[in-house]
Amino acid sequence: MKKFRKRVLEAISSCDTDIFDTAWAEHCAQTVQEIGEEALKLGLPDAYKRCCVGDMLSPRAAKAILGEVLAEIDRNGQSEEKPPAPADAPLTVKQAAEFLNVSPKTIYAACEAGTLRHLRIGEGRGTIRITKTDLESFRRQNQTDSKPLIKDYLS
Repeated sequence: MKKFRKRVLEAISSCDTDIFDTAWAEHCAQTVQEIGEEALKLGLPDAYKRCCVGDMLSPRAAKAILGEVLAEIDRNGQSEEKPPAPADAPLTVKQAAEFLNVSPKTIYAACEAGTLRHLRIGEGRGTIRITKTDLESFRRQNQTDSKPLIKDYLS
């Protein structure tokens, strides 16, 4: 997607002129249509639809269309290419509950009781964040040894 984004930026600069003549209008239309075809191959159907233009297109209109394509690439890239969270990044209550395989209510109760170390961000009730280290510690503290259900009376 980075290469395509670079290609769109180059196309925008190639259409950057105030001159409007037939040759430039044809060049801009062709450039926009080529970008549209690439967008379709990359799974950006809305960008492709924007790029369906006629044989001639003013440089200003071409730049506007390509700008919209660029914005769509950026929106699409944000949802696809999120950097991974650091291993020690604090978790939300929901993520902490999934980590311990308990309900979020259990996490809130442990925080309220002071048995689970946590960070409260913001004023009032705020937002709770919990590190994996604190969750592991909480798990160890609350782990019980399993006891046999039936005593061995024969010994």
